[in-house]
Amino acid sequence: MAGRTCLFITHRLGSTFLFDNCSVLSNGRIAESGTHHQLMALGGTYRDLFERQREWYDTGAGDQGVNPGSRSSLRAPSRKEA
Repeated sequence: MAGRTCLFITHRLGSTFLFDNCSVLSNGRIAESGTHHQLMALGGTYRDLFERQREWYDTGAGDQGVNPGSRSSLRAPSRKEA
């Protein structure tokens, strides 16, 4: 996509490494914006969601055919449980 603007909407935050800028939408507004590294350093919603998703994949749930879109399988361990 060199030299072009691409709008990529995803719930899989690992793919955000590919992009120059990421925005977090909350209640229909841009809540946070920056590179992956900037958003992780900010310590806000993006980082929280990224860490929860990483924990979910680290538990192996993603390898067990669990549907990450179902409410029961989305629960990642809390920081205290991890």
